[in-house]
Amino acid sequence: MLSASFVVLFAVTSAEGAATVDAKGHVLLAVRTSLHRGELSMQTSFSREEPVTGPVGQREWEAFAGHYNRACRGSRATDNKDSYYEIYRNITSVEDCKALCLANQPRCKGMEYSLGRCEIWTREEGIAAWWEPSLEDIDVANQGVFTCERYGWPARYLQPVNGGVGQACRGETSNDKAASYFVNSTVRNLEDCRALCVAADVCRGLSFFINGNWARCEIWKRAIKATTPQSDVTCLRFEPPAASAPALAESQVMLSSRISSGREDPVTGPVGQREWEAFAGHYNRACRGSRATDNKDSYYEIYRNITSVEDCKALCLANQPRCKGMEYSLGRCEIWTREEGIAAWWEPSLEDIDAANQGVFTCERYGWPARYLQPVNGGVGQACRGETSNDKAASYFVNSTVRNLEDCRALCVAADVCRGLSFFINGNWARCEIWTRAIKATTPQSDVTCLRFEPPAAVAPAFVEASN
Repeated sequence: MLSASFVVLFAVTSAEGAATVDAKGHVLLAVRTSLHRGELSMQTSFSREEPVTGPVGQREWEAFAGHYNRACRGSRATDNKDSYYEIYRNITSVEDCKALCLANQPRCKGMEYSLGRCEIWTREEGIAAWWEPSLEDIDVANQGVFTCERYGWPARYLQPVNGGVGQACRGETSNDKAASYFVNSTVRNLEDCRALCVAADVCRGLSFFINGNWARCEIWKRAIKATTPQSDVTCLRFEPPAASAPALAESQVMLSSRISSGREDPVTGPVGQREWEAFAGHYNRACRGSRATDNKDSYYEIYRNITSVEDCKALCLANQPRCKGMEYSLGRCEIWTREEGIAAWWEPSLEDIDAANQGVFTCERYGWPARYLQPVNGGVGQACRGETSNDKAASYFVNSTVRNLEDCRALCVAADVCRGLSFFINGNWARCEIWTRAIKATTPQSDVTCLRFEPPAAVAPAFVEASN
């Protein structure tokens, strides 16, 4: 329990916010962050029995667009009106930016962070789209890459009801529908509708109606227990996982112990800090090679009658180091063994898949998560080096020809060891160095980007409590 003497001052001066200082000139944002994170953790734990109606319940942060270099947008990649967000300067971390959002509930629908700059998104309709800035177009040293996350009812938990497609949501029975059960909105597409659910005060699920260029979204605030057939509608229900963690299969228990024992040196251990990464977002993503149309049969092995994503992941872990990731749809598991890894994804249209018998798709990579690749000395215009700016040898890295930076990042994820990468581009020509030696320096070079693998510390930071 936090003591009664824990006092926090917090001020917002305008759309441009700043952390308040106390009488001694101490910045209080970090203390405010710690307090709120502690409070949020307690609230979440106590309200999980009824996840939707509680004051916070199972609302969570969701990196819906993937983790690396994503900027938040409204309903499409070019939709970035100033009215959608409030800007706070001199914010030192993603966690502090998130704390500002949590302090502004229920107005805040998510946050975007780049080095020192925090956008608190208050767009009523939520965050439905994202944009990936080119590393060549941003000042990485002074601005940093972008992080965009939504806060609310995670869209990854929206699951098809009775197949989803061709079904309209209902209450207790197939005839149970009343205007008081939902909030109705005009939208552009299903992603807009899903974003409305994430951002809503309460979202039990949604009905999405489309007819040519016309689309409508019902955000349900009453439990969805039935559907009725309707050709132009999709019904998705919010189904968060149970609060208790599922029992681990034997192979997963063994893996867990190996990970724990290897965390002191996360890169050189037998498994170390290799992790699963939903790099493309969580909902309805199919794995691909180097672009959305690259799906050769030779890239994966198919296993039938697999009953869950976790079982599919266990098959991948049992096939290390060959397996680079997995794709799962209802009963069907693809173990991806493509040597270059998984660099792209595809989102099937719900109208094009048999959701009742096939289910939506889940794609995750396994390896050194690309979200931990951080620019070194600004990244852009820097070539990676060893101990000093002159320290480079052919034994330090593995060299490959690639199409783009995403291909290079995927090679790092899939590698036996990846300490970082140098990405070279010159017109239509691109090359990738996957470094197996620690990167401690760079040297200026105009056509190169250097990224270093920097996983977070294994030990979670302690909360700070203010003294009297």
